[in-house]
Amino acid sequence: MLPYFGKLDFRPQVNFEEVISDTMRWISIRGKFKATSKSSYLLIGNFFDEAGTKKQVIQTNRQSREHPVVFILIDDVYVGEKEPFPN
Repeated sequence: MLPYFGKLDFRPQVNFEEVISDTMRWISIRGKFKATSKSSYLLIGNFFDEAGTKKQVIQTNRQSREHPVVFILIDDVYVGEKEPFPN
């Protein structure tokens, strides 16, 4: 079993609440936020504990039941300025 380090102690500025179940196409997830101070890092990931994470079994086979895992590929992330920022 993979190690579990618990809930990350961060509050996401952008949150995508749907379960991604499409296994054939890229899914666009978009969001924006207004920074309140200078930042050096961007964190992308699941910020919720096991109980707070929505799950859906996509494919069942012996291996996935014994070692449930998910791989998410992230592509084309844009971080930049946009003025004026809408309220």
